[in-house]
Amino acid sequence: IHQYGCRVILIDNLMTALDLEHLSGDDQYERQSKFVKKLTRMAMKYNALILLVAHKRKNNVSTNANDEIAGSSNIANLAMVTLAYDRDKDIPDENRLIRIAKNRLFGKINLEGFEVKYDERSKRIFGNGDNPDIEYSCFKTEDGFVTDEFMAIPF
Repeated sequence: IHQYGCRVILIDNLMTALDLEHLSGDDQYERQSKFVKKLTRMAMKYNALILLVAHKRKNNVSTNANDEIAGSSNIANLAMVTLAYDRDKDIPDENRLIRIAKNRLFGKINLEGFEVKYDERSKRIFGNGDNPDIEYSCFKTEDGFVTDEFMAIPF
């Protein structure tokens, strides 16, 4: 944020972001809470959007997306907005649902969600009017061609 002036930060995901070893006095949930609390303060102080990916619990015991976040309950408690990204048995296999489970900014939630497409080849999520085959300039060579080497997922 300071060095490059970034205002959008993506942390994927909570479990790989934490160095849990050096904080030996706290348990895992306390460490997660402290980390998320620091991110929240940083986002407010620097007027930045910090997107933190936190995966769902494996057991799916609740219908509330905020309760389904694996780890400390403070992950959802401290967040301004929570989104749930899911497959749904009532929609085609290539589609997914994005639900707004919590929204402190506007107070509105959307539990029914909205449908998006998912392209298995590129691992991209896109809307109905978007082109999944778009060739971004970051994948082009100096002569303007897109090579197969660039079509592999870079991460």
